[in-house]
Amino acid sequence: MKVLIALGALVFVLNFLIWLTDRPVTMPMFSVSPDEKYIAFDAVRRGKSGVYVWDVERQTTRYLGLGSAPAWVPQRDEVIVVRDAGLTAIKLDGSGERQLTDGQSAHDYLPSVDAAGEWVLFRRSTRYHAPIWTAQDAWRMPVAGGMPEQVTHESVAYGMSPRIFPDGERLAYVNSSPDKTTIHVYVADMSGKTLSSFHGRDPCPSPSGDLMTYLTSEGLLVSDLQGTDPRLLIAEIQYQYVPWNPIFSADGQHIYVRTGSPAEIGVLQRLRPDGTELTEVISAEVLRRPWWFHER
Repeated sequence: MKVLIALGALVFVLNFLIWLTDRPVTMPMFSVSPDEKYIAFDAVRRGKSGVYVWDVERQTTRYLGLGSAPAWVPQRDEVIVVRDAGLTAIKLDGSGERQLTDGQSAHDYLPSVDAAGEWVLFRRSTRYHAPIWTAQDAWRMPVAGGMPEQVTHESVAYGMSPRIFPDGERLAYVNSSPDKTTIHVYVADMSGKTLSSFHGRDPCPSPSGDLMTYLTSEGLLVSDLQGTDPRLLIAEIQYQYVPWNPIFSADGQHIYVRTGSPAEIGVLQRLRPDGTELTEVISAEVLRRPWWFHER
């Protein structure tokens, strides 16, 4: 009996330790598959940091591989992740990986891929001032591999957040306003020429390329590419309810956004571009729940 009690106590302690290391990262990044059946996100589970895939229908997760900031690659059944300051493409079935950039002389982050799955755009930082990388610009390269090419020449200090348009011909990114007083969203072509700009951050263009969802201190908005007549979709409640990292679905019928206070992980929600049908897709409970409840 004493042996059984001791074994039970040991199992409890081990499970508790696993639970402590089974958590999301501070600011998890999400990416939605083109068919909206799967969602990739970065987290720490069983002490294993990396990218996981949430099966929306089965309500289960599986480990994909080491990395963070995942980006789905249409047409190729791959997810591009950030690993060791470089970019790596991982097959969804776990059959192989491809290193795209090695992160030796710069820090690459926040990849996004065009609708054809041909180009990956990412933020490259070339200067390190502890604890952050600065001198940020947008770069792109073929998803199949090749030499990266610089798109912008802004040397943004911090938080550039570039996103490629689905057509692969334009990008949106964040920089200071011309008078250096506010943060602006910039729309540019692949030569870096600015096409429009307006107040905001965390931009994501729609699949049609004529709308932009983005954030301001008001909350989550959607507007045209000039920022005119913005529509407030989710209002921000300062320090209590804050939207982060909005992304359009591949068909443009939904916007996914993480919501929560800055001190919490929050949840992943989905809504229509007109602000209706707000629903929870991944709950905080799921993100925090120990692996044995839902991992397959």
